[in-house]
Order: sequence, then structure tokens, then C-alpha cells
Amino acid sequence: MKITITLTDENAAIVAQYGELTGFTQEELTNWFLADYFAMFDDEDQSFINETIGSMYFKDRKSAERVQTWLVKRLEKKGYFHDSIETEINSNPDGTFDVRLSVPALWEKGGRHQVA
Repeated sequence: MKITITLTDENAAIVAQYGELTGFTQEELTNWFLADYFAMFDDEDQSFINETIGSMYFKDRKSAERVQTWLVKRLEKKGYFHDSIETEINSNPDGTFDVRLSVPALWEKGGRHQVA
């Protein structure tokens, strides 16, 4: 499948710089980088994908709610009880929304681990 995306000037310059250094075409380098990055989504405990998507700022509340639900379901599958998951959606001054989510820190009595 082929898609066309537009890179920011800053990202295009980085791709050009490191493509030239490595001898990769810009398309090859971008695809290599994306494949390598997305492979980290399959880490054993799946924390990388949770933290990556959980750190995003969303254009609308509906998207933030969808991600919040997705994260909660993933954590419940890992064994966290629904009542132990603390989460909220923040509305930011720039009009974006972000999800904050924490679970009990198993290594610290009474502590919390920030997932998103």
C-alpha cells in the first residue's frame, strides 16, 4: 500500500541529512525508521505503545475518550482492576485534549505509576 504524507520542513531536512549520510533514499530511510519505531510497539509488556499514544495531544475530546477507553481496556487485560485505574481527560488552552492515566505502582506501597 502506498500513501503520500507531507513532512514538516524540519523532519524533511533530517531525513535528507541522514539519507545522504547512510546512502539510503529518503523513502528508504523513512520506511526503515518507521518500521524500527513501530516494532517497539510489540515490546513484551506493551508499555511503549501505551506511553507513546498516551503522551499525544488530541484535536478533539472524542479522540481523547477513544484513547482513554483503549488504554483502560489494555490495562484491565494486564490484570489491573477497573477501580484501581485513575484517569482523566484534560482540556488544554490551545484547544487540544490529553489523557492522564495511572495505576498502582507494584514496587512502591501506595505509589502510582503514570501510564499516560
